Amino acid sequence: MGSEVLLEVPITQAGEHQSEHVLVRAPDMHSLVDPVYSPDGKSIVYVLANGKGSQIHRVDLATAVDEVLLDVPCVILAPAFHPSGDYLVFTADRNGVYNLYRMPPRAGADPEPVTHVVGGLFEPDFSPDGKKLAAASYDSYGFHLVVFDWDQMLPVSQPLPRLTPDWPALASNQKVADDTSLRSPAGVTASRAYHSLPRTRMDFWSPWLTASEDGVQGGLAASFSDPTGYQSLFALGGYDSDHQVPMGAVAYSYSGIYPILTLYGMSTPNSYPDLVEDTNHVFYEYAETVTLGGAAVSLPWLSVDHEIVLTLGYQYADREVIDKTAEDYRDEQLLTTNLFVGGEGSVFAQLQYFNGTAYGRSHSVEDGRYISAAVEQSDPGLGGDLSRTRTLCQWDEYVSLPWGENHIVKLEGIYGVSRGDEIDQGAFGIGGYGSLQADTTPGLDRNITLRGYADNTQVGLDVAKAGIAYRFPIYRFYQGASATMPVYFQQLFGEVFYEGGKAWGAESDDDPQNKWLNSAGAELNLSTTLLRFMEIAPGLGVAYAFDRETR
Repeated sequence: MGSEVLLEVPITQAGEHQSEHVLVRAPDMHSLVDPVYSPDGKSIVYVLANGKGSQIHRVDLATAVDEVLLDVPCVILAPAFHPSGDYLVFTADRNGVYNLYRMPPRAGADPEPVTHVVGGLFEPDFSPDGKKLAAASYDSYGFHLVVFDWDQMLPVSQPLPRLTPDWPALASNQKVADDTSLRSPAGVTASRAYHSLPRTRMDFWSPWLTASEDGVQGGLAASFSDPTGYQSLFALGGYDSDHQVPMGAVAYSYSGIYPILTLYGMSTPNSYPDLVEDTNHVFYEYAETVTLGGAAVSLPWLSVDHEIVLTLGYQYADREVIDKTAEDYRDEQLLTTNLFVGGEGSVFAQLQYFNGTAYGRSHSVEDGRYISAAVEQSDPGLGGDLSRTRTLCQWDEYVSLPWGENHIVKLEGIYGVSRGDEIDQGAFGIGGYGSLQADTTPGLDRNITLRGYADNTQVGLDVAKAGIAYRFPIYRFYQGASATMPVYFQQLFGEVFYEGGKAWGAESDDDPQNKWLNSAGAELNLSTTLLRFMEIAPGLGVAYAFDRETR
């Protein structure tokens, strides 16, 4: 096992091994961090730490003498010299909270606390004249920068209060620690196999809601996992007020083996405006419930700057008409005669490439690209009644703009083709905003989103879409919602966009249903962290559909 070293090298010769001068070599199982030169440049102070505590060392550059200035059973971070050289200031958690301490830079000196905070103070640094001290402060609202007047930073008059296990949670944790012999074991304890399934717990639950001019969909969603992330389960359930049907989705993944296994299912209503036509050329909405289940294996290849994922799977989908909408045209003579009701079994393969850069503060990828190519084959031999092939390709390009941080242009292109059995619902549809249910399932998308239009405004054998969006920050919050709520606001973002597309099939080129659909609009999105790890970007937007028609 290697050890950490403190070395000095002229900056003009950085990277040249022969120019490196090793000053100190840390013992095994120790970390050597935070070196800093003294103001006169004659010595370096650094922190040497292990699981038992931390030491502040000073090494003389002329004599190579390494002496211990402070040895305490706690964590020490980021020592900094006052420009006069009279004091060292550093962060330590001697009372259970990271506060700032000062001490003369000599062996045996007693450190004195100069702050008393309940969150934490980190990375102290002096102004060149020594009159100001800056530090990173942490509290329930997150991190922020604070600046102190050094002359006003007198030692705290009383010892800082220590955190002690006075409430049941900490006391019970201590009992668990004692029972499992985590304190100074007498010998090597026998290892036990880790079983991830019994340790799976709920990560979060949340209500969800989507609304449109036709009605509301809403319900509850929940996520579960074990501490290692081997087991992962996402489930949601809800109700569609327009079609008066329940809806839901579930996706389970196990990554304790390679490849990653995923099992999934979904039940959701699909609507098709003006799909059904009678002999009087009156158009009606068609609505169906699609219930599907499937299994997939994913083979990820991960690199430092990109990832490639190959997914292979099988799924079976069943379509049933929703009687509520069928009542509108049940007694009419119809020209639409190829509405499909039944099952479809298929196998699919999808290859994805992604090399984008993303930051938690932004709801957008910053640069790079996402490329996907997928193919699906349906056959009666796989179950169901359809025989057809669908292929779908997508390219998203993210371009950082030079005039500001987080200013991004996204370029999007999608193209899909289908061959084989034809049904009135088509192989692809275009329109709408997508759904939570569809986002949880792997495989080919059937409906391509197009803001400003209803789901499946057009359907056909083929589909194409192109779009451009400019995303930019409006206001940077970087703070929590309150002292107790686990909600952290990052940035408010704006977006202006254009997107257009069409789905087409057997119609003639001059058929009105074969035209290109255009939309443009704007959105506001709030980049937010829920429960410390769930990144979301709730938004509000407006879209103008240039070619929307009601027949």
